[in-house]
Amino acid sequence: MEYNGKTNNPSGDENLLEHLLPPEDITDVMVLFYIEHFERIHRLVHIPTFKKEYAHFRVSRRPRCTAMTALVLLMISISSCISVSSNTSTPIPSTYRTMAVQWISVCEMWLMQQSSKHRKIVYYQVSCLVYLAKRMNIIKNKVFWKDTSFLVQNAILDGLNCDPSVNVDNPYMREMKKLIWTVLCELDLQSSFDYGFPTLLHNIDSNVAASANLDDEDFDEASEVLPLPKPLSQYTRASHQSHSSRSWSLRLEISRRLFSTGFPKTLSYDDVLRYTHEITQEIHSLPPWDIDIVQGDNGRKFLILTYAFLRCQLTECILAIHRPYLQRDDNKFWLSENVCYHMSRDILPLNSKLAVLGIQSLTLVREDLLLASLNLSHIIMLQRKD
Repeated sequence: MEYNGKTNNPSGDENLLEHLLPPEDITDVMVLFYIEHFERIHRLVHIPTFKKEYAHFRVSRRPRCTAMTALVLLMISISSCISVSSNTSTPIPSTYRTMAVQWISVCEMWLMQQSSKHRKIVYYQVSCLVYLAKRMNIIKNKVFWKDTSFLVQNAILDGLNCDPSVNVDNPYMREMKKLIWTVLCELDLQSSFDYGFPTLLHNIDSNVAASANLDDEDFDEASEVLPLPKPLSQYTRASHQSHSSRSWSLRLEISRRLFSTGFPKTLSYDDVLRYTHEITQEIHSLPPWDIDIVQGDNGRKFLILTYAFLRCQLTECILAIHRPYLQRDDNKFWLSENVCYHMSRDILPLNSKLAVLGIQSLTLVREDLLLASLNLSHIIMLQRKD
């Protein structure tokens, strides 16, 4: 059982989690929205397993698993930030956005009461969702860097940075541990770029292989072996993580060069040009998911969503290395403005597509997507007429 929900029976404060759940029809809508959108970027749950557990959770008359209740409350805390009523027959009252603060607080208190010994996967699922819910609701945003650092430290203490195939026989659990470790790393690296601070990942070696490019329906808890991964050109729910892993070493190296001392450094222009070339190659290697290659609006929406987030995490590296050279009087660095200008010709239209498709609010998960758009817009406005 992925959620290990039988370990705790609700009592005292734990009962509060269940009492805070909205009516079932509204909860269903917000949980589904989270699953369909956010789980395409940060993979935290195995969706068929979660849906099976959620169905049992809905009909159970016994005391519910508090870990599952926490997962549900945090999922709807994230979805409550977005107007999903236009996409469903069940309207979502705006009051639930203000209730999200209470949901997050209660789940965070429940998390702090859990033992630090023998932490299960569910601990990290809840921990990551607490962080993402805070980010979506802009709660204590000044400590986001500390939050992700704390998550990575705990994960290292529990050995998530080590190849799970060494001591985990079950293919399902191996894959889940890979997914969780990947999410933690990506969140912490993003914080490094957002705040210009170092990450513990700069000094930690990990031998965890990239998760397989598979849909969740391709394997389950009973699987004795994983099927062969699908080609990277084929879109799956794991596509974002699979493609992110290809540029991971490069992005981590750039972060180390810029922020490892705690003081943002300016790279030599030769290094800037070299890294720009390498990042551009990574961008060109992304599948053309911004093109309508599938039928149906939802399919196209999810392709654009995944492509935009992959593209943005590479573009933020280009912005970070070129930023010290932008708007200098010395014509020697005209290439920096030129490069960033051309980045804007791709990022801004993608941002517009996200808005048209009704998923613009997901940029709160990656604040740098919005910041990149603002920076690039400013660069465009400063361009000379010639």
